[in-house]
Amino acid sequence: MTKSPAPRGRRIKTVEDAIAVLESPRASFTELTDCIAVCREHDELEIRHRCAERALVEAFRPNASQVRIPQVEKAAEEVRAAHLSGLEELDDLRSAADMIRLQADRLVAEVDLHHPGREANELPDLLTLSEMVILLDDGEPRSLITLSSRLRRAGSPTMAKEASGRALHLDPGNHPALTTRAAACADLAEFPEATHLIESVISEAPDDTHALNVLSRVFQETGRNQEAYETATRAIELNPNKYTAHRLMSAAAALGDHQAFDSAHSIARARADTDPRDPWVTILAAEILIEHDRLEEVEILIHELERTTMDSNSRKRLQRVKRSLREAWSRRQGGLDL
Repeated sequence: MTKSPAPRGRRIKTVEDAIAVLESPRASFTELTDCIAVCREHDELEIRHRCAERALVEAFRPNASQVRIPQVEKAAEEVRAAHLSGLEELDDLRSAADMIRLQADRLVAEVDLHHPGREANELPDLLTLSEMVILLDDGEPRSLITLSSRLRRAGSPTMAKEASGRALHLDPGNHPALTTRAAACADLAEFPEATHLIESVISEAPDDTHALNVLSRVFQETGRNQEAYETATRAIELNPNKYTAHRLMSAAAALGDHQAFDSAHSIARARADTDPRDPWVTILAAEILIEHDRLEEVEILIHELERTTMDSNSRKRLQRVKRSLREAWSRRQGGLDL
């Protein structure tokens, strides 16, 4: 019996659309990640979790000669993030680690059932929260700061704030703890507290580039775009690296000044801790411009990148940028059609 093809072209804009995708017999990995994004936007945890689990199984679909590892890793990250989003307190991490371990075993069995021949034995390692639990159990300020950073990256700023708060309880003047807590506050749109924390660091350590990066972001998020750009410029002058390059270009894009962005892009290429011929900075520039809906400029950068020699990782990242650009054009067109 011939399998029906996965539905194509479905627009997923509401939680109801996501539920419809879950209830359909076939759904593509891209559709499921769109569902996750919609559920995250509407704070719909249960449906988001189900979409993440299904996306993880879907990533093993035998539609290619080998499993697409980036898709598997992305889906696993979403499953972990969905687990973390359901937690209320930092100490709940321990029970969550036990639950996700059982879930990993179940998902391995699901992959074996739906996609025979596909090995999914790496899932327990991809889904584990054990490293976070080890950091929590260690309880020292340095471990708690690292835990806070990882929780932020996993999309759990409330617990990240709690972790850095515990570090500060043990060491009240710890600059990395203050900076990480300020970043978590910014994630939560608690900008007065974020500003107070980060300015207390900069008053004692005016050349702390991590703190300057956070301050630049707070300025940008509160509409003080010129100050954000000036602060990011100071940070990259003090310590040119990928993080300060990213912040400078983000701040420049928020200004809406094409000349400022071109200048920031040039500075980042010249000063970031990479070979100036490395396409990393230009790919990053394209990603930032997509976030700001400056799609015509992204087309120009992609044309430039396609004539550049790059390694396999950069080429894969460029392919993701192209996919994001197509999705952005589709969203813009969808908005025009309304």
